[in-house]
Amino acid sequence: KPDLVLRSRADGSLMPVDFKYSNRPDQLLPNFHNQFVGQAIAHNTNRVMVVSISPVGKTGKAGIVRTVLNISDDIKQEWQAEMRVTHWMILWCDGSDTWPKAAPSACMAYGQPCPYLDLCSAGALRPELIKMRKELRDD
Repeated sequence: KPDLVLRSRADGSLMPVDFKYSNRPDQLLPNFHNQFVGQAIAHNTNRVMVVSISPVGKTGKAGIVRTVLNISDDIKQEWQAEMRVTHWMILWCDGSDTWPKAAPSACMAYGQPCPYLDLCSAGALRPELIKMRKELRDD
């Protein structure tokens, strides 16, 4: 969900706004980014604003960059088709109890180890670890 949704006074159209904290506020933001396309679809719009905020640097000022992404109808249609495939894959994985790993890119996303890293490396012990975790949560 977006951090904020703006409504145009002129025509009532909506524009989701997402705030991102980054050391590189000028980084390229593709118009096919899953999060932003989903927000555009959910709010029936073709525009999403991303506000990138960088930490205070040597100048003593934080950097703020606002980018409006224009998301075309064909990008939204592609995204919806891809999400149907993803949904089917999740149903298949759940039914077969087979969960492909997104290694190695997902193992250290955002500079932190994935909370399930130990499960991926557990092999045959994985079901027992999952059971133990569930029991701990239920207590």
